[in-house]
Amino acid sequence: MAQRIANIDWTATPPGLPRDWPASFKTALNMMLAARFPMFLAWGNEQTFFYNDAFIDILAARHPDALGRRFGDLADGTREAISDLVGKVFSGESVIHEGLPFPLKREELEDTDRFTASYSPVCDEANTVCGVLCICMETTHQVDTNQALQAEINWMRNMFEQAPAPMAVLLGPDHCYEISNPANQAFLGNRPVIGRGVKELFPEVIEQGFTDILDTVYRTGVPFNGRDMPINYQSADGTPALVYMNVIYHPIRDHHHDIIGIFVIAADTTHAVTATQALKTSEARLQSLINTIPQLIWSVSPKGKPTYFNQQWYAFTGMPDGALNGWDAVHPEDREPNLAQWKISVVQGTTYEVKNRLRHHSGEYRWTLVRAVPVRDEAGRITEWIGSNTDIHAQELASEALNEIDVRKTEFLAMLAHELRNPLAPISASAELLSLRARGDPPLVNASAIISRQVEHIVRLVEDLLDTSRVTRGLVRLDRRPLDIKQVIADAVEQVRPAIERRKHGLTLDLGADPVYVFGDHNRLIQVVVNLLDNAAKYTPDGGRVSVTIDADADEVSLCVADSGIGMAPELVQHVFDLFFQGERPLDRAQGGLGIGLSIVKSLTELHGGRIAASSPGPGQGSQFRLTLPRRSSIEAPEATRQSVNEAQSPRLRILMVDDNVDAAFTMALLLETMGHQVVIEHSAAAALEQHRQRPFDLYILDIGLPRMNGYELVGHLRSSGTAPDSLFVALSGYGQEQDREASARAGFDTHLVKPANLWQLQELVMERQKRAAVAGS
Repeated sequence: MAQRIANIDWTATPPGLPRDWPASFKTALNMMLAARFPMFLAWGNEQTFFYNDAFIDILAARHPDALGRRFGDLADGTREAISDLVGKVFSGESVIHEGLPFPLKREELEDTDRFTASYSPVCDEANTVCGVLCICMETTHQVDTNQALQAEINWMRNMFEQAPAPMAVLLGPDHCYEISNPANQAFLGNRPVIGRGVKELFPEVIEQGFTDILDTVYRTGVPFNGRDMPINYQSADGTPALVYMNVIYHPIRDHHHDIIGIFVIAADTTHAVTATQALKTSEARLQSLINTIPQLIWSVSPKGKPTYFNQQWYAFTGMPDGALNGWDAVHPEDREPNLAQWKISVVQGTTYEVKNRLRHHSGEYRWTLVRAVPVRDEAGRITEWIGSNTDIHAQELASEALNEIDVRKTEFLAMLAHELRNPLAPISASAELLSLRARGDPPLVNASAIISRQVEHIVRLVEDLLDTSRVTRGLVRLDRRPLDIKQVIADAVEQVRPAIERRKHGLTLDLGADPVYVFGDHNRLIQVVVNLLDNAAKYTPDGGRVSVTIDADADEVSLCVADSGIGMAPELVQHVFDLFFQGERPLDRAQGGLGIGLSIVKSLTELHGGRIAASSPGPGQGSQFRLTLPRRSSIEAPEATRQSVNEAQSPRLRILMVDDNVDAAFTMALLLETMGHQVVIEHSAAAALEQHRQRPFDLYILDIGLPRMNGYELVGHLRSSGTAPDSLFVALSGYGQEQDREASARAGFDTHLVKPANLWQLQELVMERQKRAAVAGS
């Protein structure tokens, strides 16, 4: 700027040529130009404007035109203020302006800085004020700091006023209220407190020790934190009140670090304290209850770590109180499967339920039922697991005993069936022989029919007993396929028709014209319908009516068997499907039976996904049994009906009959010979093998229970010879359960016949052998 001043022609300006400038003016000008602070000089009556390099940023765009101009002309819109300022300085007064904003442009960035400007008079040699010297000090940071501090003070005051917790400032040793925010005022009942001491306002808290605490904080400067402190005080309306508070008393110090007061902040915890007290009372009550019940109660963390066991656990296991290693009490053989199931429950958050053996304090292991459920919070997260062990040792021992009894019962029934079937086989075969050979002798035909009916009755009783055992043990397997329910009814009616005709009942079938399909086991569904029809025939006096009707919709098929029989009382209807339940039994037991047929009907129906219901208007008014099954849309051709013996004239077969029961072997051989076949009878496996070596047979009928070498072993030897590849091997046994049939198949038999085998079964065997021969021949 000094060079710029020197380059200007000052001839026509108010200051004139520099050589004529007063010494005082030059001194002030040189001092200004040498200064590093922004400075300007307004000289003479015309207030000619001079400034230094540091002042250029303040002038911004007005530089360099401002040099030499009138000072008052540079202040746009503030000419009067400048005139007043100059007037004061020319009168000898120094003027200071603080925090003046000046827009600056530095490195292409515009900003507004703050300056403090000091205006001082400059005198000539005669001590006359001839100019104004202004020194500018940038105070932007100080101004910004002061503004921020004030803003913070305002914010803190606003927060103090808006704080939801009671706050106050107490000054002096009497703890007089200097500040009390709205929350504190609300707590105090909005009574006037400013300028008044705590002891004056609340004399009741003196004995409770609160003023002593305030005095200690004021004296020592050590803050005080109190939690859930009970306070009894008089509310604004004079009513005694008890509250619980969290309080903080913090000393306030002045700039000399002397304590002048106490900052108080409080929080009303009355609700939380009373809730906690109620929870503790509830927990104590629950703890007493948990230790009273007989169950072993425990809890674990969300990840399965044990956290608690009740006293019953420790009393039962004998483990020391507080021990949490619960798995140590579990039987070693049960730990791995229990842990595997437990991990699944923990991962999936599902109920955990197992049985295990738990070590008793006596040293023995006792069976317990273990069950645990997850406890979740409002967000559905598992917070813990609560579980229990229930001593079921007595029940398990009883269950094992019952299972043993059930096994023995099943074995007994199977043995009973075998022992009954063995003598029934020759009786049944003899009756069929009589029927075949006595066509012209009515008394003999009638006797044969009587024997056959009674044999069938005994066989049905035996089958019902075995079916009951199978159903109750879940051993019934269904061979399910699409069936026309009308064909099932027709096959069932064929079996029951003799009993219906014998009692001169009228039978009505309302089955509709179209096939109605279900998905089921053909033989088992026939068994169901036979039982219902047989039941209707038995409990309807001679000359009654029995009807079968079908109703079907898109989803279900309903079959109703109705009769005009003796009916049922309501209490009998409720139990009609119970096992071994029968109505009132007359001395003559004209209806017979064991009371298990309807129970089997219900079980088989449910296995098919159906339901059965019984109803009756009352005694003497007949009964209805409604069987409902899911409908099936699939269509299959009905099974071919059996041919009679006379219709199926077959080529002569060589048959080997092996049975150690001489009568059974003889009568069955007679039946087969009557059908035109050559039969060789043997009573031992060794003799049978000798016959086979001489010449193989077309059909082998082998009794399973042969002495020394049983039927399973015998069929293996016969098969392994390789000389009878197309022959049919038939197992004959008094045992007919599923496992017996499976054992026969594994041994190598093609078919398993249960004694007594009837004429139709024998005819089907012959037809099967003929089919096999036809296939082999082709």
